[in-house]
Amino acid sequence: MFFAFSLTLLVSCVLLLLNNFAPSSYKSSIEAVRIDESYPDMAYDRIDEVSLAYEGVISEVKCDKGLQTLVSVQEREVYNRLSESVYNISKETDDKGRYTTERIRIENSDIGEDALRHALNAFLYDNPQVFWLNNVFGYVHSGGDTIIECYTDVSADDCKARIARLSERMDELLEGISADMTPYKREKTIHDRLLAGCSYADEVKGFSDGWSYFSSYGAIVDGRAVCEGYSKAFQLLMSRAGIECCTIRGQGNGVAHMWNIIELDGVWYHVDATWDDTDDLITYEHFNVDDITICRNHVIAEEMTETVTENATETETRNFFVPVCNSMDMNYYYVEGIKITEFSDGTDEAMIAFIANRVRNGEVMIPIVIAPTLDYSECVDMLFYSSPYRFYYYIDEVNEIVDSDHRIDKNSIKILRNEENGTLRVRLTLK
Repeated sequence: MFFAFSLTLLVSCVLLLLNNFAPSSYKSSIEAVRIDESYPDMAYDRIDEVSLAYEGVISEVKCDKGLQTLVSVQEREVYNRLSESVYNISKETDDKGRYTTERIRIENSDIGEDALRHALNAFLYDNPQVFWLNNVFGYVHSGGDTIIECYTDVSADDCKARIARLSERMDELLEGISADMTPYKREKTIHDRLLAGCSYADEVKGFSDGWSYFSSYGAIVDGRAVCEGYSKAFQLLMSRAGIECCTIRGQGNGVAHMWNIIELDGVWYHVDATWDDTDDLITYEHFNVDDITICRNHVIAEEMTETVTENATETETRNFFVPVCNSMDMNYYYVEGIKITEFSDGTDEAMIAFIANRVRNGEVMIPIVIAPTLDYSECVDMLFYSSPYRFYYYIDEVNEIVDSDHRIDKNSIKILRNEENGTLRVRLTLK
C-alpha cells in the first residue's frame, strides 16, 4: 500500500537543473614569432621526465592521434625533436624575460610557419604532461635550415619541483587503481577523484590570466582550471590508468570548449569532466555518452584534413581525431542504474532491492533510466509529486530491511532530472 505525503514534505525534494554549466575556455591560438638566426650563448638544464612515469602494474597507453595527422617527414621530425628539446630549459631568461627550450635545427628543410604550428599543436595534443610551455614559439629560416624554440615562464628548477608535485598528486589519484579493475571502474574512480579536487576557474578569461589554468598541472595540483586544464588532466590520468583518451574541441552552449573522448573495450565515448563538475555534486550527464547525446548541447569541431593544415587558423580550431561514438553501453546510467519500463509489483520489488543494495554499499546516488516508451514527466510525478508517491514507499520498505547505519532520511532527498536523456538521479541522505 502506498502513502500520501503532505505538500511540505514534497517541497523538500529539490530539483537540480542541468542548464547552468560552467563557462568554457581553451587557448585557441599559438603565436609564432621570428627569432635571430644566431644561436645565443645559453646553457640549458635538463628536466627528468622519469619522475612522471607511473609505476603501477598497468601499462601506460599514450595518445598518438596528433602524430598520425603529420603527413610530412619534416613535421614528424619537428614533433620527435620536440620530445627531447622541451625537457631542456635555459638557465637564464632571454631579453623578454622568458626561459627558452633548447633550439631545434631541422637541416635542409625550409618549413613553413603553419606546418611548424601544426607539429607543435600535435605534440601538445599527445603530451598533456608537458604543462610548462607558454603560448608562443619562435622560428627562423637560415641557410636552408629551420630553427625552432619554445618558451616557458617556469625556470628549470621550478619546473622540476612542479613535476615532483604533479607526480606525487597523480600517485594519490591513482592509488588503488589496478589492472584487476574494469576500465569503466578505473575511469569513474579517477573521474570522481579529479573532480573532487578541482573547481572551475570562472575568473579566467584567457591565457594571459595564467598558464596553469589551461594545463594538467593546474587541474591536478592547483585544483583550479578551465576546460582545457580539466581535459588535459583527464587525458593524462587515463593514459596512466591504461586507457586511451584524447581531447576534443568544439563549442559548449555557444562558446569555445574542450572535453575528452575515451576508448573502452574498443568503443569510443564522449566525457566532459568540466560539465560533470558542479558546485553541489559530481554529475554524470556527460560521462561516456554517444554523439547524439553530446550534441544536444555541444558542437564538435570538424576533423583536420591535409587541406585544412595549410591554414593556421583552421588548424587550431579543428580536431586531430573525431571517432564515431555510437554507444551508451558504458554510460553511468546504463552501467550503474536501473531502468523503469513499467510500473508494476515487479518494478516495485526491483526498485526496493536496487536501492537497498546501493545504500548498503555506501552509494547514496540512485541512477534511474526512464524507458522512452513511457512519459518522462508522468513517471517523475508518480515517483515523487503525486499519489501514490512510489519513491517514498520504496524508502519506507528499504528502511525496514537495512540496518540502522543505512537508513534513509525521507526529508532530505534531492533530484537531478535530465528529460532529454531520459534519466533521473536521486541523492539520498542517510539518517
